[in-house]
Amino acid sequence: FTINEPPTVLVSGLSYDDISCFGFCDGQVVIQPFGGVGAFYTIIITPDGGSSYPPQVLVPGVNDTYMLNNLCAGEYQVQVSDGVCPPVFNNFVIMEPDEIEWTIVTDPLPCNGDVIVWSEPGVLNGNYYVYEGGTGPPDLYWFEQGQIITLGNEEDINNLGPGTYNLLSIDAAGCETVHGPVT
Repeated sequence: FTINEPPTVLVSGLSYDDISCFGFCDGQVVIQPFGGVGAFYTIIITPDGGSSYPPQVLVPGVNDTYMLNNLCAGEYQVQVSDGVCPPVFNNFVIMEPDEIEWTIVTDPLPCNGDVIVWSEPGVLNGNYYVYEGGTGPPDLYWFEQGQIITLGNEEDINNLGPGTYNLLSIDAAGCETVHGPVT
């Protein structure tokens, strides 16, 4: 006698996209199950420590893909069942980039009419700015306090005189961070 098995094992077909900017909830998971022996798939997604999203049923050839959008950073578990064989479980982690954090140090201007002269960090009595986080080197835009923060309305970083300023940075992923006020 012969014992047959299904031609393919049940596979979740899991793929996902991480969050674009720190603090956003724009992650996404896509489930495209295949294999198994049932006439449909049931999908359950559960965030770590949270309640499951409502179960979704996919019918091969009718609706083959389930997408869940607006996911926040964290760990998730996907359960895919074909209603016949044991379910398949996959874990995944939606990551977010590090927050852009600025350190800006300025010394008082020595004379009336002077402007800030920027130097490297660690220089005695130096004016400097450094950042951590984000994606790639950011573009920087300085705005006088109270000024509307819109591109094209920024101050020249090499011509900052006395006053209070805000810094808008936009990293390579398009993530914006406002830091300030800086005096």
